Amino acid sequence: MKVALLLCFVFLAYSVPTALAGLDLTAVACNSNTSPVSSSTFNLDCAAAATPQTLFACFQLPTTEDSVMAVDNVFDLSVGDAGLPDWWHFETGGCNSMTSLGHATVFADLARSTTLCIGATDFWGTGGAPAPVAFTPQTSWPNTGRFSLSISRPTPVTLRATTNYFAFNLNFLSDNATQSGGKCAGCGIGACLVWNTASVINIRAGGAGTPYVVSGPGLKGNTLWWGDGTPNCSTDPVKNRTWGQLKSFYR
Repeated sequence: MKVALLLCFVFLAYSVPTALAGLDLTAVACNSNTSPVSSSTFNLDCAAAATPQTLFACFQLPTTEDSVMAVDNVFDLSVGDAGLPDWWHFETGGCNSMTSLGHATVFADLARSTTLCIGATDFWGTGGAPAPVAFTPQTSWPNTGRFSLSISRPTPVTLRATTNYFAFNLNFLSDNATQSGGKCAGCGIGACLVWNTASVINIRAGGAGTPYVVSGPGLKGNTLWWGDGTPNCSTDPVKNRTWGQLKSFYR
């Protein structure tokens, strides 16, 4: 009996995950911040024209990944309405398109805040750069959409297991909202945004390395709610991109 119990404990010890890994999308501050603490609710101020309002993206890996050059990200949006109101049409030609202000209405940056992202490690360096955020409307249902964002750096880097990495800030402008004097209604409607996947791209084997795909919640969670949110928030499987496909974003 004692031998059986010992073997049982040994099995359990080896079956417990050695590191938490996943994605965290938060408002107010990064997932590791304690003052102020992060939030899973995004209280977007639709009347705050010309003021970027920021979400914070961090992730953790279960194993060390070497030769990392880029991270390719996919987010799924679900709005609490029968369809996508005008403000939620970020695509080209949409009311709130990425170029409708003469500059992006949704954009990423890599400036880790020293007060809002304490405990998160920046790995992009001075040469890291985000591509423009892309949006595809009505990807699953009339009230859904998908954001995609690719970020790269000029030289490879090793990312360590158990480290909490700052990935990027995701910024929204409400200038086009009717509350800010714009023409796009629907900014105040509840919604949710899921950080579906982060494909960590490496350059092993002459540039054809297989991406390591991170998904699911990390330290805090990969789902963020606008106001009261929406009851049918869900994600869809996404296809991994190769490094060759990723490079095409920058040509």
